[in-house]
Amino acid sequence: MSIITYFLKKFSLDTELTKYLKKNPGKYLRLSKEDINKIQNSLLEMLKDFDTLCNDFNLKYAITGGNVLGKVRHNGFIPWDDDIDLVMPRTDYDKLKKVFNDSRFVDSYILKGPGCVDGADYRCMKFYKKGTVMRPILSKKNAVNALFIDIMPIDNVPNNKLLAILKGFYCNILIAIIGCCDFKENTNEKLKIQMKTSFIGFVNYYIRMIFGIIFSIVSLNTWYNFFDKASIYNKDTGIITIVNGKLLYSGEIVKKDIYIPFHKCEYAGVMTYIINKPADYLIHRYGDYKTIPNDADRETHNVEEIKL
Repeated sequence: MSIITYFLKKFSLDTELTKYLKKNPGKYLRLSKEDINKIQNSLLEMLKDFDTLCNDFNLKYAITGGNVLGKVRHNGFIPWDDDIDLVMPRTDYDKLKKVFNDSRFVDSYILKGPGCVDGADYRCMKFYKKGTVMRPILSKKNAVNALFIDIMPIDNVPNNKLLAILKGFYCNILIAIIGCCDFKENTNEKLKIQMKTSFIGFVNYYIRMIFGIIFSIVSLNTWYNFFDKASIYNKDTGIITIVNGKLLYSGEIVKKDIYIPFHKCEYAGVMTYIINKPADYLIHRYGDYKTIPNDADRETHNVEEIKL
């Protein structure tokens, strides 16, 4: 594990957020089963519209992440899941940025991401539903804070191992820089107080603030665009990665045929697309994916406000 990867994992804001929630139970809205069901139903309606959008412009996409796990293990959403993650080949991903504002969905949705007309508030694109509110605890000052679907590009990886390692290291450095600039611009007083209650949190806070100030010489949106372009490798090597995936650049590297070609499938009653080899993907991503985790290990979200 590289120093940068260690930093990104060890000094994750999720760690500090978990500590804060444990110390302040009940301060934020923990999604109920009813809330999650409503969110899932709304996300499925969004997925239908996104599928129509892609059909209109002949774009390819597929479900990924926990949605693949949900399809294979639960034949739909993971019961406690409250999001949808999609992947698109890089060419389709970049085309979507250009055609969205000419689509029939501009009155109902906002598309934000690197290179989008409306700018970016994250490293990858987000498909937001207008008229909804989904405000996370670490909400950003200029973010839409609406219900959204994540859309991530599939990028080629150099077949030279040293070059792939260097590219992954470079992308991780950019993620660290973006994280610091984002923190400097968006951190709130509650999180600041929490971080200063432990040595790791104290160090985390000042590292992020110092580097955030240094690298904020250019805008956060500029960093998002720079990172997106740095992720691209134009040569088709038969090896790909999801640079915005939870396992980061190197951890997400797999053979291209695990993802492509996509296949049509039914997901929670909605016709959509899934990656080529779901079982191989799940083994790589989760290991023992068939065992259902206990309550304490389930990934759930806490929010400040929700309105669907």
